[in-house]
Amino acid sequence: MEYVKIVLSAPESRKKPNQRLNFSFTAGRNYSFRIEKGKTQSAEENFIFSYEGKQGIHHIFQEIFGKWTRTYTDAQLIRKRVKEVKL
Repeated sequence: MEYVKIVLSAPESRKKPNQRLNFSFTAGRNYSFRIEKGKTQSAEENFIFSYEGKQGIHHIFQEIFGKWTRTYTDAQLIRKRVKEVKL
């Protein structure tokens, strides 16, 4: 699988201290996540999530096979690589 690094709207070096991070996903599309830590595999790589939407500051995802949910804030997504998965 090839993952795409989420790119911030402003490069880290130019990011102002109070600037908000905004990530966008499309409801109903499937995504897979990987922690950006060199070559080590993260447990998240083994799951595919369907994006359910955003409530407040939380992006809500549902695992497509087990139907359990997971939420992420924009800050939690900074060091993750995301791949859109087409089934």
